[in-house]
Amino acid sequence: MTRPPEGHGRYRPMTVGEIARIADVPRETLRTWLRSEAFDTLRQAKREGGWRRFTDFEAITIGVYARLLKCDLGHDAAEAGMLISAKMLMDEWANVEGVPYFSDTTFMSDRFLFFWRNEEGQWRAKIEIMGEAFNAEMNERINDTYADVSAFSVINLGVILRQTFLSLLEVQVEKETGE
Repeated sequence: MTRPPEGHGRYRPMTVGEIARIADVPRETLRTWLRSEAFDTLRQAKREGGWRRFTDFEAITIGVYARLLKCDLGHDAAEAGMLISAKMLMDEWANVEGVPYFSDTTFMSDRFLFFWRNEEGQWRAKIEIMGEAFNAEMNERINDTYADVSAFSVINLGVILRQTFLSLLEVQVEKETGE
């Protein structure tokens, strides 16, 4: 595995089975997800020798989706959270000589995903870092519950990203060492 620049990460392409392990779901569940509209952008994954290969970005995106789904908010909320998390990941990538790498700080920040439903009943999501913006968002969501929104949820995205990243590292190390 090529070593990335200090403070950044980039990993070899992975198979469907490896991604299923990172997401902690059966392969067939992952294949079903990949056929859904939520994963349209991932359908373009590279094929090497007839096998679909996934990038580290796709692995983390799918891992976030799987972990959000386990929070019992349903597929729509998991999709909204996955998409906004993917945008955040892309925004934080460091370009080193034209190659995108994950920044270590991406997985170290205390971030939270706020979920609420709009008037049409669709899930909305927003990411906030712990601090004043988090407190303001929390107060806004609480005030909304008294006005016109019946509920909201807050999920610790920082923990979800760290869990997903650790699963990705386990898969990478096992492949590298042949275990």
